[in-house]
Order: sequence, then C-alpha cells, then structure tokens
Amino acid sequence: MQSSVAVSVAAALAACALPQDRLTGIELSWSMLEREASDGDASLRLRTCAGALVRRVELTVEDVDDPLRASTLTYDCEFGYQTAEELASLTSNVFIDLRPGEYRLLTRALSDVDGDSYELEELLAVGERDLLKLDVDLSPPTAPWELLLAGAGSCSVAAAHLTYAEPGDDLLLADGEVATTARYREALVGDQGLALGGGEIACDGPWAVDQRFEVDPGRYVLNLEVDGPEGGTSCAVPIVIPFSGLTTTLDLANLPCDG
Repeated sequence: MQSSVAVSVAAALAACALPQDRLTGIELSWSMLEREASDGDASLRLRTCAGALVRRVELTVEDVDDPLRASTLTYDCEFGYQTAEELASLTSNVFIDLRPGEYRLLTRALSDVDGDSYELEELLAVGERDLLKLDVDLSPPTAPWELLLAGAGSCSVAAAHLTYAEPGDDLLLADGEVATTARYREALVGDQGLALGGGEIACDGPWAVDQRFEVDPGRYVLNLEVDGPEGGTSCAVPIVIPFSGLTTTLDLANLPCDG
C-alpha cells in the first residue's frame, strides 16, 4: 500500500528526482486530542476521526525552491490515524517519497459536518538520507457554543451536564472507563457563570442570562433536569457542534425533549 502511494506522489510532483540508494521523504500520521481542559489535562481524551468530526485529511506538499513542484493528496481520516502506542511500534500507511530539499507541508482536516475545515502548515527539511516520521496533532480548535436562554421564570432550579453522544464510537477510551456514561466535562462553565457539571442552580441566576462556552467540536447530549411548579422535567437534547461553532436556543418552560 505504501509503495503505491509513494509512486503516485512521485508522478504528481513535476520533475521529481527519486533517490537512487535509499528512500528519502516523510512518513506521516495524525491523531486528535481534546483541547478544552477545564477538568485538567488528565481529562483530555483522544477523539476518533468520527468523534472529532474529521472525515478526510488533505496533504499538500510544495517544494520551497520550486513552488510549481507541488501535489495534493487526500486520505480517509482513519487511513493515517495512529495512537502514540501505534506510532512507536507500527509503520504509518501514509508515506511520501521525496528527493532531498526544503518542503512546505499543508495538512488540512475536512469535516463531515457543514463542509468545515481547518489546516496546519509547517516547513520540512528532507536530507540526503532522511526519512522523517511525523505525528501531526490534528486536534480541532475549541469552538464557540452560544446558549440562548429563555423561560427562567417558569422554574425554581435547573441542572445540566454534557455527555458524549456516542462515546464508544467517538472516543479512544482508557481501560476502565465506561463508554456508555462518559461525561464531557464536570467543570465546564459559561462566560456568565452557568456551570454544566450537573449541580442544581437557581433559575433566576445564570440560567436567566445567555451563555457562551468554548468546547471541543463533536456530538453531544445536553442532559437537563428542571424543577417547575408542577413537578420536575427531564430532557436530553442532542447537539452537534461543528468547527465553526453553534448557537442553541433553550426555553426552560418548553424544553425540546424530542430533540
């Protein structure tokens, strides 16, 4: 598989001179680690491609001394995904055969939601006998989630927390973690003081003010418990937060419990 990739890249890069004695070029893999660290760095989890909303990865390689020598290759995200353990012991599926020189590498993550993307750029020096092994952190930047709130006068207290929508598919969980009940963050707090850790908060407090959160893009469920004059209401609201962010309108007096 790797040799066919190398041949295709060599053919695409105009006037590319293949090395005569040993391979030179780059062996590349990627992974996605969460960035929102309100629970501390130990809480950051590895996202799968699906969990990070990344569908494809696009690589553009350009010769710094001759920008006309450039090629763009696109892979399914899973094709080049490697954990730290895999990186240490396994060869990546993505190998690009290059002659010695200076190169610009643009790595672009393409989302499966709303056509979003983000990119990283770096300069690489390929030596006469170099085979560079690169591990690219493709973690999406945190995205703004605006929570527009109404109906605070209809309840006394309310509580909420975020869970992963599909933790078994979206996360590479450590041993001992329970995939079906994984919460996103216990200490997540909005810019106006609304905590989404599951504790009860007076409805006439932060629940009465629009909130902005910074979260890792992904698929979640907002779990709500609202205590009203006629008894409590539970609600689970599915939410997909793309790279570009999301605005959610939430009326505590009329919860969208059917999604």
